[in-house]
Amino acid sequence: MDDAELMARRFVSRSKAAKYLDVSVNTLTRMVTEGELPAVKIRGQVHFRISDLEAQAVKVPVFKDQP
Repeated sequence: MDDAELMARRFVSRSKAAKYLDVSVNTLTRMVTEGELPAVKIRGQVHFRISDLEAQAVKVPVFKDQP
């Protein structure tokens, strides 16, 4: 699934959300548990709103190489 198809959806699965944020599924789960990222259950499975992922991506700091 390319980015255009991903953005056409309102919700994505846990694995696609982790890939979008470039984090592991475990890190994504921790983010939800700690209240950093909202999630919704759809038919018993956890999903994420694209808009929430975009907002979270803006918060992720980019580190420059350390001297």
